[in-house]
Amino acid sequence: MLVATEPLPAATERCEPVTEEGVARMFEEWNATLVSGTPADMAARYWEKGSVLLATLADAPRVTPAEKEGEFFFLTVGCSFFW
Repeated sequence: MLVATEPLPAATERCEPVTEEGVARMFEEWNATLVSGTPADMAARYWEKGSVLLATLADAPRVTPAEKEGEFFFLTVGCSFFW
């Protein structure tokens, strides 16, 4: 059990509301990057410092740029079952 010894600071960041069109645009951009076939381009979509890519091809989260790029290695071996 975790116990806070000090009060938590007030949140300073706010999330912007997302519209259905915004979500559709994000999927279109993600799919276009996937079709490019470049692991580095896919990893760049997860660039934000401190971001974590929850891997589907490994049993550990991907934290570094190299780890994130490694998650998309299948793009370099000609796997066409995604499109």
